[in-house]
Amino acid sequence: MKVWKRFGALALSAVMVMGMAACGSDSGTTTDTQAETSGAEAAGSEAADGESTAAESTGTTGGFALDGTWPEETVKIGFVAFDTTDEQYLACMDYFDYLSNYFNIEIMSSESLADAEGELNFISDCAAAGCKAIIGYYNEAKAESAKAAADLGMYYWGGFGGDEDAYNEVKDNEYYLGGYTLGDAEYNAGYSMAQALIEQGCEKIVLCSGGASMGVSMFVDRKAGFEAAVEEAQADGSSAEIVYEIEGWPGTDSFTADQTSVLDMDIDAIASTFGVEMWFQPLMNAGKTDSVKLAAIGVVNDTYYDFFNEGIVTCIVYDCEEVVFGNAIPMILNAVNGDIDAVRNEDGTAALFPVQRWTVTNIDDYNTIYDLHSNGEYVITGEDVANLIKAYNPETTAQDFFDFYGGFSVDSISE
Repeated sequence: MKVWKRFGALALSAVMVMGMAACGSDSGTTTDTQAETSGAEAAGSEAADGESTAAESTGTTGGFALDGTWPEETVKIGFVAFDTTDEQYLACMDYFDYLSNYFNIEIMSSESLADAEGELNFISDCAAAGCKAIIGYYNEAKAESAKAAADLGMYYWGGFGGDEDAYNEVKDNEYYLGGYTLGDAEYNAGYSMAQALIEQGCEKIVLCSGGASMGVSMFVDRKAGFEAAVEEAQADGSSAEIVYEIEGWPGTDSFTADQTSVLDMDIDAIASTFGVEMWFQPLMNAGKTDSVKLAAIGVVNDTYYDFFNEGIVTCIVYDCEEVVFGNAIPMILNAVNGDIDAVRNEDGTAALFPVQRWTVTNIDDYNTIYDLHSNGEYVITGEDVANLIKAYNPETTAQDFFDFYGGFSVDSISE
């Protein structure tokens, strides 16, 4: 049985499970202002020996059950999205639905937003709808979003994509919670993609650089990391090289023309600084699925399943949703319950804590993650989340929180 290794820093026995509901509570994830819930069953915790068990009741503060009835008043949370059809967005919604079986939360999602004005308007709508907090999954307005939420009496979670100036503007604001940081993650994402392909024997590589030529920082950094890995490999004697760069986005005439051009070339791999699914059909049409490897910054899901298992996609740089984005829920619940110190730096400022982006190159690792999620189970369970909330575990500290979320990596999974 494929299981997730448990981290020893936190004792699950501190979690109260007095009435696990079979079908969950009435709270859940909403899209826009609708209050539809998932009804997904709450999964039991995965014990270290791989057996599913409920955590033992130990009489911690309040005697709260993990059945969706705590807090007593529903905590409504606004979720700022940029594309509600995006696979990662949908995975986040599924995880929040799962957590709604444990905690009395309700997610109010925006429609697909494209600019700062839409973002700020949605934050205002959330306040009018009674939201207690905002999850800044998409953030174009930077610190202004956190300020707007604070002015309306709502907590704000989000790291502004690592923008230090934005963080410094609001780090002392009592309503700004902080969020995860990936450090030099964009650079490292590009670097690890190139490194993986080179280790797999690829020499002639095509790079899809997305918005790098337009100055979009995330793509500039990803391209720089990719190029650096290739240059380092060359210095060590490798014959790897970037033989062609495709700029911009799929669906444009220039991108389509470049696709045709590179598939007529003798190449070993195509690396994309975003998704790579736009290459599936052209690669099959060209009869090159056996000779050209694909690498992407993407997700572990149905879209990539067959192609990864068939060895066509050989590298995915992945943000595990419950690790990278799911930490917003215990941060928010602690703050709303008056225990903001549980998610704050020692000096009282909002925390930007590191989590790991995963580079998935192994089929077994891919399938372990895929199977877990397909079964409605998660790397970080409802019991794990409860153990990071002071109402359930008075002994938990901010450092416990940071260490727990920062400790998960792709190397943590095993057979």
